[in-house]
This record gives sequence, C-alpha cells and structure tokens, in this order.
Amino acid sequence: MGISLAAAVVASLFMGVAAILQAVAARRAVGMSILRHPLYLAGIALDVAGWGLSVVAMRHLPLLVVQTILASSLAVTVTLGAVVLRLRPGRSVWTAVIVVCLACGVVVAAAETGAPGPTPSGFDAAMAVGLVVVAVGAVVAHRHPRTAPCAVLAGLGYSGAAVAARAVHGAPIGVLLAEPLVWLIAAFAAVGAVMFARALETRDEAVNEASAWLWVMEIVVPSLVGVLVLGDTVRPGWAVPTVVAIVAAILATLRLSASPALREAH
Repeated sequence: MGISLAAAVVASLFMGVAAILQAVAARRAVGMSILRHPLYLAGIALDVAGWGLSVVAMRHLPLLVVQTILASSLAVTVTLGAVVLRLRPGRSVWTAVIVVCLACGVVVAAAETGAPGPTPSGFDAAMAVGLVVVAVGAVVAHRHPRTAPCAVLAGLGYSGAAVAARAVHGAPIGVLLAEPLVWLIAAFAAVGAVMFARALETRDEAVNEASAWLWVMEIVVPSLVGVLVLGDTVRPGWAVPTVVAIVAAILATLRLSASPALREAH
C-alpha cells in the first residue's frame, strides 16, 4: 500500500503543476493549435507521468481513494499559484485546502486495499458503448463549445480511463496489448485531454469552472463504479465517514475551483 499511496500523492503533485501550464497555454493559443504549444505539451507530459503513477496506485488502492487524492491536485495548483504569483487567497480557500487533505486522510484510512474483483459479464462491451457516447458528446460540444459541457465530458473521459485502468489485471505486456480495456484507456484519456483543452478555450477565465466540473466528475463517477461494479470496499464501520469525506472533498474542490490563483494562472 505504501508504494501505491506514494504514487497517488506524487501523481497529484504532477497534475497540479500541469493545470497551471495548460491554463497559460490555453490563453496563448487558438483552436487545436493549443496541442502544439510548448507549455501545453509540458503540462501533458506531467499529466501523462501523473497518470502513469495513478495506474500504479490503482493496482492496490480502490478508485475512491485514488481519485480523491488526485482531486487534491487542485489544492496543489492553488497553493503553487499563490506562491509563484504572490497572490493572497482568502481564508476560505486555505480552509478548503485543509479540508481536501483531511478528506484524503479519512478515505485512505477507510479503504480496503487489494486488486479489484472480477469484472461482470459484458463489462468491456459496456465500457466501449460508454466511450462511443462520450465521444459523440465530445464532437457536438467541440463544435458548440461551452465551459461546463466540455469540462463534464473531459471528466467523463478521464473517469472512463480510470475505471478501465482499475479493471485491468496484472499480466505480461504481450497479453495486456491484446486486452480491449487497455485500448479503451487510451481512447477515453484522449477524449478527456481534448475536451479539457476545449473547455479552457471557451473564455479567458474558464479554468475555474472547468476545473470544478472536471474534478467533481472524476471523484464521483469512478468511485461509484468502483464500489458498485468492481468490488471496491471500505472497512467495516467506515462507510459513513467515507461518504462524509468524499462529500467534503467535493465541496472543498468546488471552493478551490473559484480561487483567484487559478484565474491569474490562466
């Protein structure tokens, strides 16, 4: 568990820094040209590294733990923005940072570690259908961009990638490459990356709203699927504290998403 937990924490740090880089790139680029901007590419590199570490974490930690820790990357972004840009976030923002950290601690303490249970019959097909639905929605939203729909679809894309990654069992690389879920991970993640970039483009200060929708979706959707479908569990007696912690993490994330640090970084 120690290695998995450390991987999740470092992944959160990487993603927090990446958010600032991507937000600045969105301000300086137009359309799909953002995908070639150096700052955006640097952010993507950190996101990819963070994603790889999150996959390591998912091998032994349930999705509700990993996704809650990853959501704390927003606290990293806000804190880093305050230091680098010499901003002074209000007391409620720092309170939200503390709440996110405490919520992560509760969820980590509550979780039962271990590999996921066997996927139910038709799981791969259901994931493929989910990808098609999200991709179609992404095409429509990309043509008629609005911050919230684009960010929600980005969150669903990354959520699908997380669920597929948690469901994949350890196997030799040759076997994994033949596993449909591996290719679904890449496809879901691609949709997430493109749509988050599109959400940031919708207006100059879109990073706040986009980050809020993105992380709320990434906490809620994978956690529910993990518990209801993949057999993720919490220790006896910890169900209520876990629910309270996740709700607190969501509310704190929403507050962090309104921080001026994100607007200034953008």
